[in-house]
Amino acid sequence: LDNQFHHIAFAWEMTNWLIYVNGVLENSLYRPVTANSTRPLRFGYHWGDGTGTPMRFFKGSLDEVRLYSRALTATEVARLALNLPGANGIWGLKTHDPVSEPPATLFWLDDSGANPRQLANVTLAGQTIEADSLAMSPNGVLFAFQINAPGGSRLLTLDSTSGIATAVGPVLSGRNIRGATFTLSGRLIAFDYTASELVTVDPTTGVIAGLGVPVAGLSPTSTGQGADLTQTRDGSFLFAYANEIHQLDPRSGAR
Repeated sequence: LDNQFHHIAFAWEMTNWLIYVNGVLENSLYRPVTANSTRPLRFGYHWGDGTGTPMRFFKGSLDEVRLYSRALTATEVARLALNLPGANGIWGLKTHDPVSEPPATLFWLDDSGANPRQLANVTLAGQTIEADSLAMSPNGVLFAFQINAPGGSRLLTLDSTSGIATAVGPVLSGRNIRGATFTLSGRLIAFDYTASELVTVDPTTGVIAGLGVPVAGLSPTSTGQGADLTQTRDGSFLFAYANEIHQLDPRSGAR
């Protein structure tokens, strides 16, 4: 006990119990059971092993207790822990390249693009790294790509509070991923700067699926202009390259 308030969240996600402390997943437990208790809900003590006698009282104070009718995603829990305003907000990465400059930093803006909040440097296995191409999956998980990884780029998941990254799959040899987005159907599409093409990446394995689609009017290059892409709510793809924004057909690469 440190005599400080901490944000604690519990999520019952199908057959998994998830415990978050200050927005970071602390532990999980596989529990293939169905909640069917008819007892009144209590906070701060245990019901009493079926006897109805209160016991195991919590040694501390509780404040701002909330209940939800569904399991919150990790990103939603992080937003609550950080006291970030707004229903959703905008997550971003400030990327520094080359690696001799400061590491990538996770930041947040509210829905209007105001009230910026710098969160944390991105780390992998305890080391700060360079990351780019932030994308949020339909279920609220943040993904990005490690750049300047030995031999190419690598898919990551990011903890939206601490910036801690987890590698997903191998390094994509020779790839320089500098933009990514999830489609409305859940596909992860990324832009390879080196080959100037779009690739589909399996978010569960980190491996490229199928052939790349060259973006019309671009020459393969490893350095130069910034790039990014996103899909809007109406299904259109927008591709930012240099100082211009283009509509993009991901099937043909036409823009």
